[in-house]
Amino acid sequence: MNVTKIDCDECYQNIYLFIDQELSDQQYKNYESHFLECETCQNVLNDAQSFEVELRNLNLESKIPPENGWEKFQMKINGNDSLDLDIALPSYSVMDNILNNIKRNYINYGLLVTASFAFFMVQNDSKKESKTEQEIIMIAKLKVDPVENVSMLIEQVQVKKETFTPSYTETLEVEALATIDKKVNFQEKEIELPSFEKLQIKDEDLFKMISLGENSKVLMDKFPVSNKEYWSFIQKTKHNTPFNWEKGTYKHFDKTGLKPVTYVSWKDADAFCKWEGKSLPSEQEWMNAASSSKAPYPWGQTFTKAHANTSESGLGLIEIGSYPQNISHIGVSDLIGNVRQWVSDDLKDAKGGIKGLVSRLKIMKGGSFTDKAENSTIQKRFIGDKEVTFGNAGIRCVKREI
Repeated sequence: MNVTKIDCDECYQNIYLFIDQELSDQQYKNYESHFLECETCQNVLNDAQSFEVELRNLNLESKIPPENGWEKFQMKINGNDSLDLDIALPSYSVMDNILNNIKRNYINYGLLVTASFAFFMVQNDSKKESKTEQEIIMIAKLKVDPVENVSMLIEQVQVKKETFTPSYTETLEVEALATIDKKVNFQEKEIELPSFEKLQIKDEDLFKMISLGENSKVLMDKFPVSNKEYWSFIQKTKHNTPFNWEKGTYKHFDKTGLKPVTYVSWKDADAFCKWEGKSLPSEQEWMNAASSSKAPYPWGQTFTKAHANTSESGLGLIEIGSYPQNISHIGVSDLIGNVRQWVSDDLKDAKGGIKGLVSRLKIMKGGSFTDKAENSTIQKRFIGDKEVTFGNAGIRCVKREI
């Protein structure tokens, strides 16, 4: 194993990247090696993890959340920030608008002012009884009848155009100029869009389970656990609600209740599955449900935006069953994308690692709406502290028949 030495400063800066498993597998091993050798950095790691646990245990129910706070947060995550900003715009007077427009359209306004001035003078002179003959007005060195020839005046007034002579000139040969082949047929680029012919989910579908094989005694949930299901669990057990729920309900961001529940720790997920008389799947059970081959995705080798909700889609968290093509060989849906899924395995079962730390680290599978497609393969692992909640991690249960 090639282990690159890292220093304590680098460790301090990236401590939360390590905790949230946002480093590569090789980087993760490098940091593990450093923690084994440096007791100071290991203490910093333990303090940071304890701080996250304390944040999770804060009682925020008495706090009034901002209006539409969850939708705004999701837009921030996906890079589609369209928040309403309270900005006091300057107010312009009528005269300000006139001056601004005159600056932009001085030629047209010059003609209009000239014509208006001529018309005003004519109207003024007609009211004077002492004058029986109309005076001839000199405008722009043109002698015209002010009443009958106003339109002609406007046409004849010439405004000097500004000219510009470039200091750089170059002579190009005709052959050097670009030409267009009129016979070329242009074709619009095809854009691949996700399929929104979503499955019609009924309540009975939420509890449907799929066998992992003919001879297998393991059944797995067809879909990840929804907010509607998790709400029933909370009502019966008085378990803590996810922090993104307002006033004890999910309905401000999920009207149907069919989005996967998120902001649940491994402990929350384990408690829910046990309440249903089930368990969290092992990593191997999850992978067996996803594919019977070594393909990176349940549907095969190739990924497109029509297959799963990853960060490339930019949709945020969406309802289960929204991608009919996201289904495995045995009929388990939504294993890839939208929401990561906790499995039962400790990290030490797979890698070994720091004594005292690995007992708290658990594995998540499947990728999510915040993960790229290349990181949302069947083989990919995500690591998280079992007491910490993640906004892109949810639950899927299995039932082992005796």
